[in-house]
Amino acid sequence: MTAVIVPSAANVRARARTKASRILHGVWLLLFAAVLPAALGLIPVAALAGLLVHAGCELVPIRELVPLWREHRGEAVVLTVTAFAIVATNLFEGVLVGLAPAVAKTAWDISHVQVRT
Repeated sequence: MTAVIVPSAANVRARARTKASRILHGVWLLLFAAVLPAALGLIPVAALAGLLVHAGCELVPIRELVPLWREHRGEAVVLTVTAFAIVATNLFEGVLVGLAPAVAKTAWDISHVQVRT
């Protein structure tokens, strides 16, 4: 999951214009893992988890949270539940936990559709 999110966020910040930036990101990761595999074993898992949480927080515009709560409370609840579940468990399980309120919200919205002609 992070293989999509982190390079995309980095490319947006770096103002990348072509898909070559995504390829180069993968090449750098592959090269680092192939050349320095012992160094990867020295990185604490907690540090990697902290880096993941930081990258996720960078993707959420803090200024948009209050308007989101005012206009779309259901979306804000889904975002909050997912974020806490990711921090409490791990990325995969947190996304699965966040999927439950997202599906419930979507079912609620679809069941209350009003058609006007």
